[in-house]
Amino acid sequence: MAMSVDELITMSKNVGLAALDGCPADTYKKMTALIEQIIAIAPSMKDGFIHGLNEVIKNLLEAQKVDDLNKIYDFVTYEMVYLLNNYRK
Repeated sequence: MAMSVDELITMSKNVGLAALDGCPADTYKKMTALIEQIIAIAPSMKDGFIHGLNEVIKNLLEAQKVDDLNKIYDFVTYEMVYLLNNYRK
């Protein structure tokens, strides 16, 4: 069952906390689960969500390539939360 937007926002903030803790493995595991859940709700979001989501995911993967946990923190706690809040129906 798909999670609610509020649950995904909480999950996104938890990914950010994992990034702040400095553990790449835990961060990437939680980030993967978050992305899977967000993709599951994407069809129920407003127009434009998919484009914004693609940009955030692209940036997250680029940050992951260089183990930049600070960028991951920024993208999941600010950009992803913004997308979820502003594109919910």
